[in-house]
Amino acid sequence: MSEGMQLQLDGIRTEMAGMQQRMGGMEQRLGAVEQTVHNIAVTVARHEGYFVQITDKLKKLDILDQIKSTLDAVAGHLQSSRDERALSDKSFREQQATLSDH
Repeated sequence: MSEGMQLQLDGIRTEMAGMQQRMGGMEQRLGAVEQTVHNIAVTVARHEGYFVQITDKLKKLDILDQIKSTLDAVAGHLQSSRDERALSDKSFREQQATLSDH
């Protein structure tokens, strides 16, 4: 083998060794990323129960809001009926008083 070819082979070997070192570093970083993703997945899985509970509470709040709206409407109608009755009673008394004067 010629000296030029030997130098080229040595250069290739050096480059390959450098690439292997970089690949090892990349594998370590990928391992760290994999661990981080795993930790996130575990955390999300742990909180899934809380999300379900919160969703259930929000549904209950929606139902309570609907009930409140309905009760507010009923209370408004009752108040209107009371006001009407009070006016009717007042009008009736005034008419009775007028009839009594004649």
